[in-house]
Amino acid sequence: MSVALPSLKIGSIGEEEIRTIGDIARTVSLFALESASPGIRCRLNKNIDLDALTNLLPVLRKNGWRKLKLYFMVGFIRSSYGQDVLFFSQGNPTMK
Repeated sequence: MSVALPSLKIGSIGEEEIRTIGDIARTVSLFALESASPGIRCRLNKNIDLDALTNLLPVLRKNGWRKLKLYFMVGFIRSSYGQDVLFFSQGNPTMK
């Protein structure tokens, strides 16, 4: 059996839910960051705590999840395109 969830808001799922879903089947964890830029995320009303995501990663791994997808809308706001490209080309130290 396979379980698919829509992109999850960071902080909306806890260890108990991760464990319960993982007991059924583990596929891929998908989180929508929307933009590499915190300023753009704020303008999109997507105030995401990257520390919460970083803290969630060991919990996912502990419960058997091995794949993570992050959803970005690159260039969604024209002025953010350069910031998004730099984010991906240079890497983000908080996500390594």
